Amino acid sequence: MHGRDKLLAACDADLLGKELDGFTVSERFYGSEKVTEEEFGKMLDECTIANLTGETVINIAKKKGLVREGGVTDVGGVPHAQIVRML
Repeated sequence: MHGRDKLLAACDADLLGKELDGFTVSERFYGSEKVTEEEFGKMLDECTIANLTGETVINIAKKKGLVREGGVTDVGGVPHAQIVRML
C-alpha cells in the first residue's frame, strides 16, 4: 500500500525465475505466495494498480472485465498487462 493505492503484482507460478527478453520474473517483485483463482479474483477487486504476467492471471482479469485484448502486450512470448484504477 502507498497512500490510497494498493499494488498487486501477480504472475503464473511457472514463470517465476524465468528471463523474458531481459526482464526477470522475480520472486522479489511478484512474491511466492500461491493463491486460488477465487482469492486472486478478490485481490484484483481490491487493488488499484496491478502488474500481471502470464496467460492464467491475465485470463482471470479478462473474465472480470479488467483487461481487454488490446490492453495485453507480449514480453518474450508471454502476455503482460497493467491495470490502473483512478479513485
